[in-house]
Amino acid sequence: MKDNLQYKILKYLSENDNGDFINVYSVESDKKIIHSELRTLNKKMFIDIRKISNGTITTKILAKINIVGIAFLKKLN
Repeated sequence: MKDNLQYKILKYLSENDNGDFINVYSVESDKKIIHSELRTLNKKMFIDIRKISNGTITTKILAKINIVGIAFLKKLN
């Protein structure tokens, strides 16, 4: 699980948690994969997301880890 992108995203969000939504696109270069994994983590209720769009297309998704995500990450470690 620790080499998995979802784990990397959760770890990044945890290490950079300042209480605000942050950009996680530096974790992976493929934007489509990041979007997919962020949506999956949001459905699992590990993160909260904020979508940035240009009207009809989501261009960026910002995220922050929540208490459920922190507990899950601690359980993995």
